[in-house]
Amino acid sequence: MVVTETTQLVKFVEQYSICQETNCQGKLKVNSIELAGLGGAASLSFGCTNCGSCNVKFETSSQRENGDAAVSKILQVATICSGASCAIYKKMFHHILGMHTVSDSVFFGTLKEMYDHVKDILDGICLEARKEMQDMDQEKLGSWQRAVTCGDAVWLTRGSFSRNCTYTVRNYLTGALLYYCHICQKGSDNLCQDDIYEGTSKAAEGFSANEVFKLMVKDQMNVECHIQDGDSTSENVVLKHFPLCRVLRCGNHVAKNHAIKLDKLRKLKEMTTNNVVRVECYCKGKKHAKHCGCLTEKFIRKAKASFQMCLTNAGTDPNAFSEKLMNLALHHFQDEHQWDGGQCDFHPLVVCSCGSCTDKYNLKCQGKPYKSDQVLKCPFHTLAYKLECQEKAGLADVLIHPEIGKVTTNPVEASHNVLVRYRSKNWNLARLHYHVSTNIGLIQGCMTYLFTKRGPQYHWILDILERMCLPVVQNLPSILEKLNADRFLI
Repeated sequence: MVVTETTQLVKFVEQYSICQETNCQGKLKVNSIELAGLGGAASLSFGCTNCGSCNVKFETSSQRENGDAAVSKILQVATICSGASCAIYKKMFHHILGMHTVSDSVFFGTLKEMYDHVKDILDGICLEARKEMQDMDQEKLGSWQRAVTCGDAVWLTRGSFSRNCTYTVRNYLTGALLYYCHICQKGSDNLCQDDIYEGTSKAAEGFSANEVFKLMVKDQMNVECHIQDGDSTSENVVLKHFPLCRVLRCGNHVAKNHAIKLDKLRKLKEMTTNNVVRVECYCKGKKHAKHCGCLTEKFIRKAKASFQMCLTNAGTDPNAFSEKLMNLALHHFQDEHQWDGGQCDFHPLVVCSCGSCTDKYNLKCQGKPYKSDQVLKCPFHTLAYKLECQEKAGLADVLIHPEIGKVTTNPVEASHNVLVRYRSKNWNLARLHYHVSTNIGLIQGCMTYLFTKRGPQYHWILDILERMCLPVVQNLPSILEKLNADRFLI
């Protein structure tokens, strides 16, 4: 089996469907088929069925400047762009379709050829995003001199030890990718000036963050605010390069940590307070009963959701968040919804009793008092939850920005989720393949930004094919434009 370009076949049919000799009515038949390399291209020799003097050769693929068959190369590029490996390339085309496939070294050469083009596209996106910040009014939040960034690392090998790590920094307000850094412990290529990383996986985030923030200092960016998860190593790196930077923490990570702490407290039965007072659980020495008033898994899920609600409803006021969170511990989960000096502001005090009212704030029936479905009665778990809420309320200033409000690392983590679509976490890739596949994933993660800046007609697949001087199927641009339109034009 071979693959041919439609344009080549059309050209052949138009010119050579019949014998070219004068007064000969013979037709052409295939005399021989010779493979043009091992990538799917071939050379077909045709002869006349009548005169025998007409010989025509048909090349199933056009030739690139270096003599390679374009079809062979584009199949390799398509494999890499789809996130597959050389093993999958051989499995798909050789073991299933029966085609001859190129060797590992040739496939590696395609990766090597793609490296510069893919990196150039990604670097261009980063430069464009940085220039946009530089062209803004520098007194405005989000400009080059008042940058609001978010950063995080991602490990793309499954398990506790990963040989590859990527750290990215994005503009928090626009989501645009500004900087990235890859570190790898495996590879023998000479594409990068940097040596193979010899540190540990645990130190990888701090190391890669340091490389990125050095570039930011070199480019004279001033980071006014940086959002990250709770990693202390990268926080130290940020403050090392930008001592006046305000480091905020992702609200989603803190909410998750809140639930983890409550789950640990759920399993305890006693504690001693700072006043040396011993507080014990109702259920000490026995199993928890239904509705016993202790911490339960259902309560923890509710408490986590309520924590997120407090963050969102607080707006840009850290004090409001602290107050709302403590009201949960002191009143709401005690089934007290109105007290001296306040009341729960996220639900009505009276709820529907008939089951048919559609507007909970405009009841048609008499209604009934609101009751919490999760109530803490146990003195130990009540105190434990109160202390945990006090601890999290103390983080209000690093969870809420006075102009932005609640902050998260969603912009970077969402883009990192795209990366696994362009390589499997089960693959322990060498540096070259890791750089190419990860850069492709980062470019795809910027498609929302690229759509707004370059329009629906732009797609990185077309960009790569054009840079590599490979043929573009006639309807591919319209297919990719429709793909962009279907995704972004809602």
